[in-house]
Parts: sequence; C-alpha cells; structure tokens
Amino acid sequence: MIKREFTSYSCYEGYLNPSDPTMVTADDRKKLVDWCYGVVDHCQLSRETVASAMEMVDRFLSMPSNSADAARVCNEALRDQSKFQL
Repeated sequence: MIKREFTSYSCYEGYLNPSDPTMVTADDRKKLVDWCYGVVDHCQLSRETVASAMEMVDRFLSMPSNSADAARVCNEALRDQSKFQL
C-alpha cells in the first residue's frame, strides 16, 4: 500500500506553477491551509487532519485534467451548490 501511495498517488511536480495565472498558486494553497487549521483548531480536532486533507488536495490538483471535464464540473457546481458543500 505504501509503495502504491508513493507511485500511483504521488503529486506531480510543478502544479503550483506561478507562471500560469489559471492555476492554484502557492499563496492560494497557504490560504487554504491556514483556513483548515482555523477550522480544526475551532473544532478541537487533530492538526494531522489538515496534513492528510492537504495531501489529498495536492494529489487532486496535480492530476492532469481534461478542460471539457473541468468546465462541466464547474458548471454543475455553480448550478447545484448543495452537491459540493461540506
């Protein structure tokens, strides 16, 4: 399982590319991490939860995507926000 996590599920280098304005920047990621820490601190949860969550976010964001699929998901999220709320 550990071998699979480091090969199949690993993050690809360069997804936080500052030269591409359409991508998530390191500053955006830092804001998300700070917000997550605020939530877990308020709820008195383990801060390790943020590390696990951000690992999943990093893996998701580093995956190459089809722009048509991304546009479809974005439009669906805008139409029916209840599906995408926490």
